[in-house]
Amino acid sequence: MVIAIIAVLAALLLPALGKAKSAARRVECISRMKQWTLAFLTYTEENEGQLPREGYHNTGKTFWNNWNQIRDPRSEDVWYNALSNHVGVLPAASYGGATEKLLFYERSSFFHCPSATFPRSASMPMFLIAFFSLAMNSQLIESPNVPTVSFAKITRPSHTVLFLDNLLEEEARVMDQQAWANLGQPAATADRFAGRRHGRGGNLAFADGSVSWFQGHQVVETDEGKGKIPGWIRLPEDEIIWHLP
Repeated sequence: MVIAIIAVLAALLLPALGKAKSAARRVECISRMKQWTLAFLTYTEENEGQLPREGYHNTGKTFWNNWNQIRDPRSEDVWYNALSNHVGVLPAASYGGATEKLLFYERSSFFHCPSATFPRSASMPMFLIAFFSLAMNSQLIESPNVPTVSFAKITRPSHTVLFLDNLLEEEARVMDQQAWANLGQPAATADRFAGRRHGRGGNLAFADGSVSWFQGHQVVETDEGKGKIPGWIRLPEDEIIWHLP
């Protein structure tokens, strides 16, 4: 009888504990994203209004970054290196060694959302690609305005995305039309939004310093109507803005 009662209580408590744990991780993710955003704003103030770059390449296109590229001196002004001092952590360039890579992917790592699920390859010592579960908005810096742009170009800070929960290989998508290839790049947009990481949604950080949780369908286009691209940015870009004017 006692065992039966314990089993019933466990069945009742475990779901509640799971929900509480998920909620705590969502709050922690928001906190980390908030601090990256404040670091972003501080960086622009100290660098004549210029944005940190979104990745190793300076063409306005975003790709995977390998550890050699992250550690390259030319990546000093990329967000994952340039902002770290402002949030009190080591730059991503410090994690290129085999042992350090494991620390990079720990739930306590400030570079990641604690709810992120990484592919097994991330922990392989010889795997060269660095995965980012938090990413900068890849649409802020675009050709021909490269390698960076002025923060002054952001005309609606409270609606313009700076950072997002970044989709990884084994995570659920809002729609099948979202990106499948090369997930975990250091910069991303709506087609790589992890809109199922925190329940039915994910977190976005904005240029006014705010961070909010959004349902996946609020960020990712789900309408297949005329002029719509399912799995891409919701149009018009009114409440959630990715591109600069």
